[in-house]
Amino acid sequence: MTPNAVGTRQILISSTANLFREMISRFRDLVVWDNLSLG
Repeated sequence: MTPNAVGTRQILISSTANLFREMISRFRDLVVWDNLSLG
């Protein structure tokens, strides 16, 4: 693999990880909010 391909893969992996983390935190906020409003 060329260094360029490796760098691109790193960027792709990190951006995917960031997106995943964002989704998880939003999902957690939604769940907490649902529990609060239900309770």
